[in-house]
Amino acid sequence: MNTTNIYLSRLEELLKVVEAIPPEKLQLWIYWNPYNQCGCVIGHAANHPPFNEQGFVLGGYSENVPMYKGYKCYEAAVEFFGLKDSEEDIDLADLFPVPSHKAKEIVLDRVKRLIETNQKLAEGNNEQET
Repeated sequence: MNTTNIYLSRLEELLKVVEAIPPEKLQLWIYWNPYNQCGCVIGHAANHPPFNEQGFVLGGYSENVPMYKGYKCYEAAVEFFGLKDSEEDIDLADLFPVPSHKAKEIVLDRVKRLIETNQKLAEGNNEQET
């Protein structure tokens, strides 16, 4: 499986993670709070066992920040999901003023756009290989 397909697979799994987050558990100002099981999308993803098996985990100085291959926080997600070359941006900082009941809808839309972008990249890569 090439890198683009790995990222696409991870983004498709991320969509499932986001869809499963109850809106009251989506808190955009913290990566992960183990006491109430709330956090941002990146925190929920880093707490997801299939991603943990691939090295994307909660850890660091507080044990509550996403980590991947030496990267921490947002940079870990960028590396794990392959977002550095993406036209779309999963940065949620601009969602702070968004009411929490709208945040999930906006995040779902962004992840779906990331998937579409990566599908196009994968199709282009497949055409070049043939």
